Amino acid sequence: MTANQTDLILRLTRRNLFIVLIGVLLICGTLLSNVFRPDAAFSRWPSTMPWLLPLATIIIFVATSMGRGRLNPKSAELQLVLGDEWRQVNLTRAMRVAFFVVLIAQVPQAFLFLQLPVLRAVMGMAVATITVAMTTFITLFLIFDREQSHE
Repeated sequence: MTANQTDLILRLTRRNLFIVLIGVLLICGTLLSNVFRPDAAFSRWPSTMPWLLPLATIIIFVATSMGRGRLNPKSAELQLVLGDEWRQVNLTRAMRVAFFVVLIAQVPQAFLFLQLPVLRAVMGMAVATITVAMTTFITLFLIFDREQSHE
């Protein structure tokens, strides 16, 4: 496997993770806005335009899986990159830090959701916890993985 193939696979996996990060932020932002302000325009778009999320998912899937940016999950090159020891260490580091960030974020979130009704507060805590966990994990993995390529 050449260095160009490795760089291409690393760029494509980073791009796909960044797209996942944006999707998580949009979906969780919509859910959190529904908890805090159910009558706001940003929280009403899933009920007014239910076709938008499946359409956006299809467009993103087609855009990331066509042409030169296509990854074959069974290719030896991709398996080599994904199984790289340094990449696995970065994945573990990002998971560990994200876990502690989620634990620390629970106290401020509890105070943030105090004035809401119980059902909305529970839903808000769940969505906020998932949002903090996913964004911290993906962001840290992208940062740690980038450190490797600059060495």
